[in-house]
Amino acid sequence: MDYSGNTDLATAGVGTAFSAVFSVLCCGVYVIPIIFGLIVLVLWIIMLIRVIQRPDSSFKNENDRLIWILIVLLASWIGAIVYYFVEDRPYQQSRKK
Repeated sequence: MDYSGNTDLATAGVGTAFSAVFSVLCCGVYVIPIIFGLIVLVLWIIMLIRVIQRPDSSFKNENDRLIWILIVLLASWIGAIVYYFVEDRPYQQSRKK
């Protein structure tokens, strides 16, 4: 009996497994940045809302709100991170005291 046909089935099985793993990895390459982008977008919107809703008396200068709105809008997520660490976090900590 000739069993040479079985090697073709084994090769096909390995090829199918490889293509399944490869397709999952390729989906991950697209899905992970999309999830990260959505998280960054949500955090950016939250920081923008916090700048807008923060009371005027909590800013040192009357123009600080406008400046921070422009920074968060124009610098996108980097501006939101800067706003969080420079203004929002200290403000939240001072409110808890």
